[in-house]
Amino acid sequence: MKIILSIILILISTKDCKQNSAHSKSSSDAISKDLKINYEAFSRGYFKSISFENSKLIFSNDINREKIDTLAISQNEWNELVTIVNLIDVKSLENLKAPTDKRLYDAAPHCTLSVTTEKLTYTTPSFDEGFPPQEIKSLVNKMLSIHENHLEH
Repeated sequence: MKIILSIILILISTKDCKQNSAHSKSSSDAISKDLKINYEAFSRGYFKSISFENSKLIFSNDINREKIDTLAISQNEWNELVTIVNLIDVKSLENLKAPTDKRLYDAAPHCTLSVTTEKLTYTTPSFDEGFPPQEIKSLVNKMLSIHENHLEH
């Protein structure tokens, strides 16, 4: 009797695991399709906008956005960005604290990061360029790295 009960419990738990895994994958795919990540840096006479959406890099150095460039990125690069975003609690972005305050006396450009998922946009308070809050550092660095790699080619 104990053996039969044990087998039934194992079957039920593996079925639940498979369902959770399928749900996790489908919600990750949904996030990937609706995801837009935007990084902006600005100060007097300086502007940089870098966005990623649907495996595309969209960037501009024109504050009026009259000149916008778009490049395709690899699926691997897009998946890396999605993975990093999934590790971040995007709902807490607005509560992040900047580690430095150089932007307050014009020693560094102001930067913001925004993440849009399912029509909701979450934006950080401004932080110094080159010094993002620790919670988003890997995402910002990955975005800048992909941008620089595509500019070189």
